[in-house]
Amino acid sequence: VIVIIASVINLADILGPKGSGLDVNMWFVPETFAIMVGMSIYAFEGIGVVLPCETAINKPHLFNRVLIATLAISTVNYVLFGLVPY
Repeated sequence: VIVIIASVINLADILGPKGSGLDVNMWFVPETFAIMVGMSIYAFEGIGVVLPCETAINKPHLFNRVLIATLAISTVNYVLFGLVPY
């Protein structure tokens, strides 16, 4: 929480009226696309844990909701901490 608050304050200083603005290239960069795909696959590695969890869950009909919620939280976490340095 402290990291997010500090990041918001830092972005407010940069993007504010006296700030210099962000100097970030947000477009597709072909040279680093393969690295981005590899990092994404590594970040969501863990499919070997999903199947045993599915068989061990007490209410199997809720598994899809739990899986989607977990992946959504994980994605938001990676995106937030990926944006902190900027």
